[in-house]
This record gives sequence, structure tokens and C-alpha cells, in this order.
Amino acid sequence: MQHSLLHGHGPDYQKIKHVLLVDDSPDDIALTRRALARAGFTVHLEVFQQKEAILQHLSARQNPSQTVPDLVLIDLSLPKVDGLKLISQIREQPLTRFLPVVALGTSCDNREVVSCYEAGASSYIFKATEFTEYAHTLREVCAYWLNLNITPMGSMLIAS
Repeated sequence: MQHSLLHGHGPDYQKIKHVLLVDDSPDDIALTRRALARAGFTVHLEVFQQKEAILQHLSARQNPSQTVPDLVLIDLSLPKVDGLKLISQIREQPLTRFLPVVALGTSCDNREVVSCYEAGASSYIFKATEFTEYAHTLREVCAYWLNLNITPMGSMLIAS
């Protein structure tokens, strides 16, 4: 797991957003960090390369007093991680069942998109290979999920 803090001047720059990235490509991880910094978001980015590591990390946060991430980005093209199963497992946990989970895919195949939504993805985004396009896409994704979207608070989920 890798940690980094990226500072920016986005619309909600005073609150540090907590984003989890599931990706195993050093180049893609670096691109994501650059894109988030360029987008102007203050983000604490945690990178996971294995499904077990992220599930363990999220399970440790089943106590309502612990911080639940603001967003999870999952690269679906990982050889060692079944992204669909990971999404389903995230949805099974009470505190993370409404956590925004964005699937990043390299295909526009409708079957893959449908499978992601059936697994519980909040969104399916085409992961561009060109940096400028990827940075623009990530800026739009983060603007929506980190600034505009409202999710239920974790402590409220335990009570229901």
C-alpha cells in the first residue's frame, strides 16, 4: 500500500478527501497522482495492488468512529484482481455498501458495463490511455463524487 497527499485548490480544498486506488501499474498510479494534482483536489491517495489488502483495509474501518474513504477507483484490467468480485465484496460490508466505487475499464463493451453495475459499481468510466484525456476524465469524476455527490454517513448505516 502506498500513501500520498496531493494538495490542490478545488472547490472543497479545505477538506482532505480520502481516495483508494486499486491498480498495479506504476505508470498508471503515477498518472492518477498527476491527474488528481492537476485537477486541484486535496486528496489523500492510498494505492492497493491486491484485493485482500484493500478488503482488509476497509474491514478495519467497520467501526463507525473510523473514517470511511470518500471514493474508490478500481482498475478492472488487473491480472491478479477480479474487479467485479472486489466490488461485490465492498458492497457486502455495512459501512461501505454506499461508498462510491468507480470502475475504470478499457472497454466500452456493454456486457462489461452491465457486469460492473450488477456487481454494485457506482459508475463505469472508460480509462483513457492518453494523459490529457485521462486527467480530464478523472477531474470530472472527482468533481462529481468528491464535491457534488452526497452519501449516507457510516454511523447511520449501522443503526439501520
